[in-house]
Amino acid sequence: MPSATDEELWTTIEEARGGFFDVLNATDRAQTVLHTVEPGRVAGGPNEHPDSDQVAFVVEGTAQVRLWADGPDQPPREKACPEGTMIHIPADVQHWVKSVGEEELVLLSVYAPPEY
Repeated sequence: MPSATDEELWTTIEEARGGFFDVLNATDRAQTVLHTVEPGRVAGGPNEHPDSDQVAFVVEGTAQVRLWADGPDQPPREKACPEGTMIHIPADVQHWVKSVGEEELVLLSVYAPPEY
């Protein structure tokens, strides 16, 4: 098993915050990213990850999420996702995420396999 430094094994949200898109760590199989998005700003999309699933957790704020889960020619599914919501975006599904509400959106995402 490869060795890792403490910085690669543990971090807090507060230590990681600061940028719009911060890669926290990555291996050959998964990647963790912290998104910090001002109210009214789009966090990502519409885009898709052809080979990677994305699992996102709303740490703070509210994310308005659109998923074209039924295909790009069908209407998207849309939901306001408040703090504490887990969102699964399967590989190759077009999606769009926006920070809505009064406070910034803090979104912790895992991409498997790594996307960025």
